Amino acid sequence: MKNPKFILSPQSLLYTFLLVTFLFSCQTEIIPEENFQSVDLKVANSNDFYGPAVPFGNGVVRSFLSLTKEGNPVAVGLEISEKAMRKLPDLDAEIILELPKKAEDLIIDHIALGWNPMGHEPPGVYDLPHFDMHFYWIPEEDVLAINSPDLAEKLPASMFWPETYFDTPGYVPMMGKHWLSALSPELAGSVFDHTFIYGSYDGNFIFYEPMITWDFLNNREFEDHYSIQQPENFARTGYYYAASYQIRFDEQKKVYRIAFTDLFWE
Repeated sequence: MKNPKFILSPQSLLYTFLLVTFLFSCQTEIIPEENFQSVDLKVANSNDFYGPAVPFGNGVVRSFLSLTKEGNPVAVGLEISEKAMRKLPDLDAEIILELPKKAEDLIIDHIALGWNPMGHEPPGVYDLPHFDMHFYWIPEEDVLAINSPDLAEKLPASMFWPETYFDTPGYVPMMGKHWLSALSPELAGSVFDHTFIYGSYDGNFIFYEPMITWDFLNNREFEDHYSIQQPENFARTGYYYAASYQIRFDEQKKVYRIAFTDLFWE
Protein backbone atom coordinates (compact mmCIF):
# COMPACT_ATOMS: atom_id res chain seq x y z
CA MET A 1 0.00 0.00 0.00
CA LYS A 2 1.32 3.41 -0.93
CA ASN A 3 2.26 5.49 2.08
CA PRO A 4 -0.25 8.30 2.69
CA LYS A 5 1.89 11.44 2.69
CA PHE A 6 1.50 14.33 5.07
CA ILE A 7 -0.95 16.42 3.12
CA LEU A 8 0.16 19.92 2.17
CA SER A 9 -2.89 21.50 3.66
CA PRO A 10 -3.48 21.69 6.57
CA GLN A 11 -0.29 19.86 7.64
CA SER A 12 2.09 22.39 6.10
CA LEU A 13 0.18 25.21 7.79
CA LEU A 14 0.31 23.28 11.04
CA TYR A 15 4.07 22.83 11.11
CA THR A 16 4.73 26.38 9.93
CA PHE A 17 2.52 27.57 12.78
CA LEU A 18 4.42 25.39 15.25
CA LEU A 19 7.77 26.67 14.03
CA VAL A 20 6.78 30.31 14.40
CA THR A 21 5.13 29.78 17.78
CA PHE A 22 8.02 27.91 19.40
CA LEU A 23 10.86 29.92 17.85
CA PHE A 24 9.39 33.15 19.07
CA SER A 25 8.13 31.91 22.44
CA CYS A 26 11.15 29.86 23.48
CA GLN A 27 20.28 -8.79 -2.68
CA THR A 28 17.60 -9.58 -0.01
CA GLU A 29 18.68 -11.40 3.13
CA ILE A 30 16.88 -14.16 5.01
CA ILE A 31 16.66 -14.01 8.81
CA PRO A 32 15.90 -17.30 10.61
CA GLU A 33 12.62 -17.39 12.47
CA GLU A 34 13.70 -19.38 15.51
CA ASN A 35 13.52 -17.98 19.01
CA PHE A 36 16.65 -16.93 20.80
CA GLN A 37 17.61 -15.79 24.28
CA SER A 38 17.42 -12.01 24.52
CA VAL A 39 20.58 -10.24 25.68
CA ASP A 40 19.66 -6.65 24.85
CA LEU A 41 16.62 -5.98 27.01
CA LYS A 42 16.32 -4.90 30.63
CA VAL A 43 14.67 -8.17 31.72
CA ALA A 44 16.97 -11.17 31.47
CA ASN A 45 15.84 -14.68 30.57
CA SER A 46 13.26 -13.51 28.02
CA ASN A 47 12.60 -15.08 24.63
CA ASP A 48 11.98 -13.27 21.36
CA PHE A 49 9.24 -14.24 18.91
CA TYR A 50 8.86 -12.81 15.42
CA GLY A 51 6.22 -11.77 12.95
CA PRO A 52 6.65 -12.42 9.21
CA ALA A 53 9.75 -10.85 7.66
CA VAL A 54 9.00 -8.28 4.93
CA PRO A 55 11.59 -7.36 2.25
CA PHE A 56 12.77 -3.76 2.51
CA GLY A 57 15.73 -2.21 0.70
CA ASN A 58 18.42 -4.87 0.48
CA GLY A 59 17.25 -6.46 3.71
CA VAL A 60 14.14 -7.20 5.73
CA VAL A 61 11.99 -5.76 8.48
CA ARG A 62 9.95 -7.72 11.00
CA SER A 63 8.13 -7.27 14.29
CA PHE A 64 9.21 -8.97 17.49
CA LEU A 65 7.82 -9.69 20.93
CA SER A 66 9.87 -10.49 24.04
CA LEU A 67 8.23 -12.68 26.67
CA THR A 68 9.42 -13.90 30.04
CA LYS A 69 9.38 -17.64 30.74
CA GLU A 70 6.07 -17.03 32.49
CA GLY A 71 4.65 -15.55 29.28
CA ASN A 72 4.60 -11.90 30.35
CA PRO A 73 5.52 -9.33 27.67
CA VAL A 74 8.58 -7.17 28.37
CA ALA A 75 9.09 -5.58 24.94
CA VAL A 76 7.43 -5.27 21.55
CA GLY A 77 8.82 -3.57 18.50
CA LEU A 78 10.45 -3.98 15.13
CA GLU A 79 13.81 -4.93 13.67
CA ILE A 80 15.37 -3.30 10.60
CA SER A 81 18.30 -5.24 9.19
CA GLU A 82 21.49 -3.32 8.53
CA LYS A 83 21.29 -4.33 4.85
CA ALA A 84 17.89 -2.69 4.55
CA MET A 85 19.42 0.67 5.50
CA ARG A 86 21.91 0.51 2.62
CA LYS A 87 19.46 0.70 -0.25
CA LEU A 88 16.14 2.17 0.76
CA PRO A 89 13.49 3.20 -1.80
CA ASP A 90 13.92 6.54 -3.56
CA LEU A 91 10.23 7.35 -3.07
CA ASP A 92 7.95 7.36 -0.03
CA ALA A 93 7.10 3.80 0.98
CA GLU A 94 5.17 2.01 3.70
CA ILE A 95 5.02 -1.61 4.80
CA ILE A 96 2.65 -3.27 7.26
CA LEU A 97 4.05 -5.60 9.90
CA GLU A 98 1.93 -8.15 11.70
CA LEU A 99 2.73 -8.84 15.33
CA PRO A 100 3.95 -12.31 16.35
CA LYS A 101 1.24 -14.89 16.93
CA LYS A 102 1.99 -14.97 20.65
CA ALA A 103 1.12 -11.27 21.03
CA GLU A 104 -1.82 -10.95 23.42
CA ASP A 105 -3.27 -8.16 25.58
CA LEU A 106 -1.06 -5.48 23.99
CA ILE A 107 -2.54 -2.07 23.19
CA ILE A 108 -0.56 -2.30 19.93
CA ASP A 109 -2.42 -4.14 17.15
CA HIS A 110 0.02 -3.84 14.22
CA ILE A 111 2.88 -1.71 12.91
CA ALA A 112 3.16 0.50 9.81
CA LEU A 113 6.74 1.40 8.93
CA GLY A 114 6.94 4.42 6.64
CA TRP A 115 10.07 5.65 4.88
CA ASN A 116 10.29 9.30 3.78
CA PRO A 117 13.50 9.84 1.76
CA MET A 118 12.82 13.58 1.38
CA GLY A 119 11.10 14.00 4.72
CA HIS A 120 8.03 16.23 4.72
CA GLU A 121 6.99 19.78 5.50
CA PRO A 122 7.76 22.17 7.00
CA PRO A 123 11.13 22.93 5.41
CA GLY A 124 13.87 23.06 8.01
CA VAL A 125 12.11 20.80 10.52
CA TYR A 126 10.90 17.37 9.35
CA ASP A 127 12.35 17.52 5.83
CA LEU A 128 15.23 15.13 6.61
CA PRO A 129 15.21 11.47 5.48
CA HIS A 130 13.39 9.60 8.25
CA PHE A 131 11.15 6.73 9.29
CA ASP A 132 7.58 7.15 10.54
CA MET A 133 6.87 4.15 12.78
CA HIS A 134 3.16 3.94 13.53
CA PHE A 135 2.31 1.41 16.23
CA TYR A 136 -1.46 1.33 15.77
CA TRP A 137 -3.89 0.49 18.55
CA ILE A 138 -6.66 -0.34 16.07
CA PRO A 139 -6.92 -2.94 13.27
CA GLU A 140 -5.59 -2.13 9.80
CA GLU A 141 -9.08 -2.01 8.27
CA ASP A 142 -10.04 0.72 10.76
CA VAL A 143 -6.93 2.70 9.86
CA LEU A 144 -7.84 2.51 6.16
CA ALA A 145 -11.28 3.88 7.02
CA ILE A 146 -9.89 7.11 8.54
CA ASN A 147 -11.24 9.73 6.13
CA SER A 148 -13.51 12.11 8.04
CA PRO A 149 -12.30 15.62 8.99
CA ASP A 150 -15.17 15.86 11.47
CA LEU A 151 -14.23 12.65 13.26
CA ALA A 152 -10.59 13.73 13.26
CA GLU A 153 -11.57 16.88 15.15
CA LYS A 154 -13.40 14.83 17.77
CA LEU A 155 -10.69 14.77 20.44
CA PRO A 156 -10.23 12.38 23.37
CA ALA A 157 -11.39 13.72 26.73
CA SER A 158 -8.69 15.89 28.29
CA MET A 159 -8.22 13.44 31.18
CA PHE A 160 -6.70 11.04 28.62
CA TRP A 161 -4.20 13.50 27.14
CA PRO A 162 -0.52 12.68 27.72
CA GLU A 163 1.31 15.33 29.70
CA THR A 164 2.73 18.22 27.55
CA TYR A 165 1.05 16.92 24.36
CA PHE A 166 -1.30 19.02 22.26
CA ASP A 167 -3.35 18.30 19.16
CA THR A 168 -2.33 19.79 15.83
CA PRO A 169 -4.64 21.26 13.17
CA GLY A 170 -5.92 18.96 10.48
CA TYR A 171 -5.33 15.26 10.05
CA VAL A 172 -3.81 12.75 7.63
CA PRO A 173 -6.25 10.41 5.85
CA MET A 174 -5.68 6.71 6.63
CA MET A 175 -3.56 7.82 9.58
CA GLY A 176 -5.21 10.30 11.94
CA LYS A 177 -4.56 13.49 13.87
CA HIS A 178 -1.03 13.97 15.20
CA TRP A 179 -0.19 15.17 18.70
CA LEU A 180 3.20 16.73 19.47
CA SER A 181 4.93 17.39 22.77
CA ALA A 182 5.60 21.00 23.72
CA LEU A 183 9.02 19.77 24.87
CA SER A 184 10.11 18.40 21.49
CA PRO A 185 13.52 19.99 20.81
CA GLU A 186 12.94 20.38 17.06
CA LEU A 187 10.01 22.72 17.74
CA ALA A 188 12.41 25.07 19.53
CA GLY A 189 14.92 25.13 16.68
CA SER A 190 17.09 22.06 17.32
CA VAL A 191 17.89 19.78 14.40
CA PHE A 192 15.35 16.97 14.20
CA ASP A 193 16.83 13.53 14.90
CA HIS A 194 14.02 11.66 16.64
CA THR A 195 10.75 12.55 18.30
CA PHE A 196 7.69 10.83 19.74
CA ILE A 197 4.13 11.46 18.55
CA TYR A 198 0.68 10.30 19.63
CA GLY A 199 -2.23 9.94 17.21
CA SER A 200 -6.00 10.19 17.63
CA TYR A 201 -9.24 9.81 15.70
CA ASP A 202 -12.94 9.82 16.58
CA GLY A 203 -12.36 10.68 20.24
CA ASN A 204 -9.68 8.07 20.96
CA PHE A 205 -5.92 7.80 20.87
CA ILE A 206 -5.00 5.25 18.21
CA PHE A 207 -1.21 5.07 17.84
CA TYR A 208 2.27 5.57 19.22
CA GLU A 209 4.74 6.99 16.70
CA PRO A 210 8.51 7.19 17.09
CA MET A 211 9.77 9.30 14.18
CA ILE A 212 13.50 8.71 13.62
CA THR A 213 15.94 10.03 11.02
CA TRP A 214 18.19 7.81 8.94
CA ASP A 215 21.23 9.72 10.27
CA PHE A 216 20.24 9.15 13.90
CA LEU A 217 19.95 5.41 13.37
CA ASN A 218 23.13 5.23 11.32
CA ASN A 219 25.19 7.16 13.88
CA ARG A 220 24.14 4.71 16.63
CA GLU A 221 24.51 7.14 19.52
CA PHE A 222 21.47 6.10 21.54
CA GLU A 223 20.49 6.73 25.14
CA ASP A 224 19.59 3.80 27.39
CA HIS A 225 15.89 4.52 26.90
CA TYR A 226 13.46 7.30 26.05
CA SER A 227 10.53 7.95 28.37
CA ILE A 228 6.98 8.14 27.02
CA GLN A 229 4.80 10.73 28.70
CA GLN A 230 1.61 9.20 30.05
CA PRO A 231 -1.93 10.46 30.64
CA GLU A 232 -3.35 10.39 34.16
CA ASN A 233 -6.15 8.10 32.97
CA PHE A 234 -6.57 5.51 30.22
CA ALA A 235 -9.73 5.24 28.15
CA ARG A 236 -9.08 1.61 27.23
CA THR A 237 -8.20 -0.78 30.02
CA GLY A 238 -7.18 -4.42 30.02
CA TYR A 239 -4.04 -3.87 27.93
CA TYR A 240 -0.28 -3.53 28.26
CA TYR A 241 0.96 0.01 27.55
CA ALA A 242 4.57 1.22 27.29
CA ALA A 243 6.33 3.64 29.62
CA SER A 244 9.47 3.92 27.47
CA TYR A 245 11.07 2.86 24.23
CA GLN A 246 14.59 1.87 23.24
CA ILE A 247 16.63 2.21 20.07
CA ARG A 248 19.48 -0.27 19.69
CA PHE A 249 21.87 -1.71 17.15
CA ASP A 250 22.65 -5.38 17.70
CA GLU A 251 26.24 -5.86 16.54
CA GLN A 252 25.92 -9.63 16.55
CA LYS A 253 22.70 -9.86 14.54
CA LYS A 254 23.34 -6.67 12.51
CA VAL A 255 19.86 -5.30 13.09
CA TYR A 256 18.37 -2.11 14.47
CA ARG A 257 15.77 -2.72 17.18
CA ILE A 258 13.14 -0.18 18.10
CA ALA A 259 11.37 -1.59 21.14
CA PHE A 260 8.59 -0.43 23.43
CA THR A 261 9.69 -1.31 26.94
CA ASP A 262 8.67 -0.97 30.60
CA LEU A 263 5.30 -2.43 29.71
CA PHE A 264 2.59 -1.96 32.31
CA TRP A 265 -0.98 -3.17 32.71
CA GLU A 266 -3.95 -0.84 32.77
